[in-house]
Amino acid sequence: MLLSRNNSGFVDSSSKTRLDIINNSLAAIDEVDVLFGKGLGTFNGFYEKAGLKKGVAAHNNYLLFFIEGGIVALAAFILFEFIMMIKFFKTIKNSHKIKYESDKKLLFAAATLFIGIEFLGFLLNNYYFYQSETIIWLLLGFCGPFLERKVKIHV
Repeated sequence: MLLSRNNSGFVDSSSKTRLDIINNSLAAIDEVDVLFGKGLGTFNGFYEKAGLKKGVAAHNNYLLFFIEGGIVALAAFILFEFIMMIKFFKTIKNSHKIKYESDKKLLFAAATLFIGIEFLGFLLNNYYFYQSETIIWLLLGFCGPFLERKVKIHV
C-alpha cells in the first residue's frame, strides 16, 4: 500500500485520490445544478471541463448521483436504499416465522449482499458494472415476495 503524508497523518494514495475527486467535484458544481444535477452520464465531461483530469470516474455512487442528478436524484437513491434496508430488517426480525431453512438463507444472503454492495458505493461506482446490478436485482426479485409479504410465511 502506498502512503502519502498530509496534515492529519498518513493516507494511502487511493483514499487521497478519492477525497480529491470528492472535494474538487463539490467545489466545481454550479449552484444552478445542485437541485437537478448536470445530467445522466456527464460526470467524466464535468470533471474534465472543471479543468481537473480527463477520464476520471467518481469512485463514489453518492457523489455520482449528486453531480449527475442533483439533490433530487441523491435523495431518491438514499430513500430507495433506506426503504429496502427497513424491509430487510423487518423481514429478518420475523424470519423465525419462515418455515423453510433455504428461504431463510436466501433472505440473509440477499440482505447481506444488498447492504454490502450499497456500502461499497462510498468507494466505487458499482452500478457502472452490470454484474453487480444483476446480482442486486435478482436478489431483490427472489426476496420480493418475503419483503412485500405476498407469500404466506409458513409457521
